[in-house]
Amino acid sequence: MRISRCMVFVAAAITAIVSTSATWAADLPARSYAKAPVFAASAYDWTGFYIGLNAGGAAAGTGLTTDPQTFIGTGARDNSDNFKFGVTGGIQGGYNWQVSPSWVFGIEGDINGLSSRRTTCEINSCFPDVPLSFTSQTNYLATARARIGYTWDRSMVYVTGGGAFADVSDSFVESGVPGAASNKVLSGYSVGGGIETALMSNWSVKAEYLFADVGTNRVLSIVNPISFVNFHHEYQLGRVGLNYRFGGTAASRY
Repeated sequence: MRISRCMVFVAAAITAIVSTSATWAADLPARSYAKAPVFAASAYDWTGFYIGLNAGGAAAGTGLTTDPQTFIGTGARDNSDNFKFGVTGGIQGGYNWQVSPSWVFGIEGDINGLSSRRTTCEINSCFPDVPLSFTSQTNYLATARARIGYTWDRSMVYVTGGGAFADVSDSFVESGVPGAASNKVLSGYSVGGGIETALMSNWSVKAEYLFADVGTNRVLSIVNPISFVNFHHEYQLGRVGLNYRFGGTAASRY
C-alpha cells in the first residue's frame, strides 16, 4: 500500500513538472536563425583570349627641327607639331584575367593603318628665304600595352599603357632638289583609356582614346650631307572597337 501511494505521488510530481515546463516553453519567444549571406555574382566574366576590329579618327603630328649649325640659313628653324586629321582602322587582340569581381588585368596588341600623308610646309610658305617643303607618311602604327580595368555589371573602364611602333616615311625638298628621304620603324610609348561593355554571349564593344609618341626620324640633306631635318612623330587616336572573346561563359566565377 505504501509503495502504491509513493508511485502515485511520483507520477503526480512528474506530471506537474512536465506541465509546468511546457507552459514555460510556450511563453518563450521563437528562436530566429540567421541565413548564411548570399554573395551576388558579377554579371560577366572577362577572362579569356579575344580578337577584334577597330575604326575611328586619328591625328598624326609631325614636329620639324633643322640642324642649327649647318643647315641653309642661320640658326635653328623649327615649327610646332603640325597635325593631320584623318581616319584609322585595324585589328587588336589580347588576354584578360579577372582577378576579382571588380578588377581585370590584361594585355593587348594592335596594328592600325592611318590616312596620314601630310605636307607640313609648302615650298617658301614656312621659311620665306629658303625653298623647303616637308612630307611625312605613317604606313602603320602598332602598340603592345597592359590594361587595368574596373568592372561593374557588364561594363569595364580601364587605363592602358605600353610600347608603340610606327613605320614612317619622311622626306623634304631643299632648293628645288628632291630625294632627301628616310623610311624607318620608330619606337616609343603609348597611353590611354576607355570603356568596354559586354553584349550578348562573348561579344563586347569599346570606345578608346590612345596617345602615342614614337620619337624622331632624322633625314639627311642631299644638298649638304652633314645637314639634317628631324621629324618627330606623335599620334592621337579616338576609336571604337568590337571584340570576340574565346571560351568561358558569360556567368562569373565569383
